[in-house]
Amino acid sequence: MLNLKKSFALSVCLLALTACGGDKTPPLQGERVDVLVSSSDLVPDTDLYNVPLLLPEQIPLQTWAQVGGFSHHRPTHVALPEHVEEAWRERIGCGMAKTGLILNPPVVYAETVYAMNSCGEVIALNAKTGKKIWKEKLEIREKELESYSGGLAVNNTHVYITTGSGDVFALNAKTGELAWKENLGMPLRASPALQGDHVYVVSHNNRLFALDKNTGKTIWLHSGLEEALALMGGAPPAVDEDVSIVPYSSGEIYALNSKNGRYLWHNALSSDNSFDPLANLVDIEGTPVIASGMVHVVNNNGWLSVFDLKSGRRYWERKLSAVQMPWVAGNAIFIVTSDNKLVNVHRIDGRVRWVRELTSLVPKGAREQTSFWSGPLFAGGRLIVVSNNGYAVSVNPKSGEPVRISNLKDPISLAPIAAGGTLYFMSDDAEIIAYR
Repeated sequence: MLNLKKSFALSVCLLALTACGGDKTPPLQGERVDVLVSSSDLVPDTDLYNVPLLLPEQIPLQTWAQVGGFSHHRPTHVALPEHVEEAWRERIGCGMAKTGLILNPPVVYAETVYAMNSCGEVIALNAKTGKKIWKEKLEIREKELESYSGGLAVNNTHVYITTGSGDVFALNAKTGELAWKENLGMPLRASPALQGDHVYVVSHNNRLFALDKNTGKTIWLHSGLEEALALMGGAPPAVDEDVSIVPYSSGEIYALNSKNGRYLWHNALSSDNSFDPLANLVDIEGTPVIASGMVHVVNNNGWLSVFDLKSGRRYWERKLSAVQMPWVAGNAIFIVTSDNKLVNVHRIDGRVRWVRELTSLVPKGAREQTSFWSGPLFAGGRLIVVSNNGYAVSVNPKSGEPVRISNLKDPISLAPIAAGGTLYFMSDDAEIIAYR
């Protein structure tokens, strides 16, 4: 377990991009160079002015059962009323602090919201009222690791939970009673993915476990290259058409047969910044998306790329750094970059339709405190993004112009979700906020 603890400590240091010790070390001399990929070259292509932006009609989703809504992560356009107001708020326990992190948003199924806090507790709330249905404290032996949450996925019978301790839990969705528990022996930060009879879990040292959803036993296992340095979070695989697209912190993606784990193809999203170890953190933190027989994936300090699902042939790539899921809808890809720009990319060839600087949209007095944006969610005809100091911004998908700017009065680091005509935010203080 010592290696597990060291891995957590290293990841925390890297997340802060600072030393783990005190602040007595004198500053380094010399010129400061930004090691992150800049989006300054994301210039709108004027030729796209004559190309129609084709967006799908709204789809009335009643569930948001896992990260990205589905195992393939393509909700396209979620139905949501044009005007929504706060319906309820409910605090679910320990939030984000120096000793704990919440890395993934809630899920929704059968008019129930399921979420996990940073104290190792899973909570079920009534989606209409926010009232607690049940709360279950997970039995994690390594108590110092329970504060680093993984994520959740749910179906009609069970809630599946990954944890920083390496444990995977299955709880009864109606009662919270434990159905099974398996320890995979390594940190788990990404949410599980569900499809068919399998629960797919990616570990922080780049292994994919396909578990039996009824027993938790490993059906098959795949191992990628283990990285010495990595960011804190992680992304679940995208699963569709019997193909699992597995993202690793090495910047590699593997296509595997979902039933037996057989290798199909793989590729890498690398970085050109070889002069600095931090610049070579090429983790795939944004969840891959499978749509229309194509794989859409982006990595930190790297590329937004589109591949053929069956053959792995790369259709195109664009230099772009992001740790958020690319949102695929119609002939557009909407994505929030690492330097806080919301970009509309033409899905056919990677050309840029428009770019919107997000921090400039909040009031001047709040801009210095705004350092991180999450999303987007495409719902109700607008793109919704949130900031770490509590601003939610709705953006017109055709023009990139802001439609509405709201102050939720709570810091938010996780992307919003929507289901059953309700918009959900989860604050860093572990408060779930519902709008309808």
